[in-house]
Amino acid sequence: MDVEKYVNSKAFIFFEWTYRLIIMNLLNLSIIITMSFGFWVLFIAIQKMTYFYLAILLTLLGLIITSIASFKTIKDLSGYRRSGLYKTYFSNLWFSFKDLWFIELLIVIIYAFLLGSSLTYSLILNHEDFTYDFIGIVYTVGYWLDWILLFFLTQAVISFWAVYSHFQMTKWNYIKASFYMSFKLFLPTLLAGIFFFLTPVLIIVLGLILSPMLSLLLISFFSLFGITLPQYLYFRMIKGKYAYLTKNPDDIQDFDKYELEKENEI
Repeated sequence: MDVEKYVNSKAFIFFEWTYRLIIMNLLNLSIIITMSFGFWVLFIAIQKMTYFYLAILLTLLGLIITSIASFKTIKDLSGYRRSGLYKTYFSNLWFSFKDLWFIELLIVIIYAFLLGSSLTYSLILNHEDFTYDFIGIVYTVGYWLDWILLFFLTQAVISFWAVYSHFQMTKWNYIKASFYMSFKLFLPTLLAGIFFFLTPVLIIVLGLILSPMLSLLLISFFSLFGITLPQYLYFRMIKGKYAYLTKNPDDIQDFDKYELEKENEI
């Protein structure tokens, strides 16, 4: 039996990546739950909002840390490196936290501020005494501005996965490059975000319309992959462009999308 031919077959690669994505997603979930579980239990037991906020913050922090690690692992295992999945994942998890803890904490703080602000505006706008005067217009603009900022921040965070995985930069340059690439590669970044955030919502809605049991089955299937499947699809969409940029870093501001079509074969 030709082992090399078998290992390089499409069927083997499909099942290998299915296994990898499921394991990475389960590792992500385990770490996120471990980080925030204590505060969720305290909130449920004591019903004190302080514990709720801490649980949300740690859940967000865990999601950001693990998503960076899993994307870099996808990138590393997609190349010629044949390191073990667990070794690569935990190495990336450690270094992403060690090198990026300040950026990760900053992202969590900004998310918390924008989400809290949008919730406050929502409560004001839905209050029975709300009037659409000048102050009401200010509140309305503030509410929609929060959601616009959340959208672009999420786009930048998704781009940050790829920027960190492909380049060695200072912290400030990581931030600048992430926002820049979120606009430069707007469509694939948007599709990754839509797939991650809207797919669970669509599954629930379709399940409620068609069958609750179907919804449960689809949610169970989706939860196996969670964020790692959208990350893998996003990596496949942008890998040619980043392969070009790693070889030509000076072209990061003016690379030609038509020239990059050739790189998609890499």
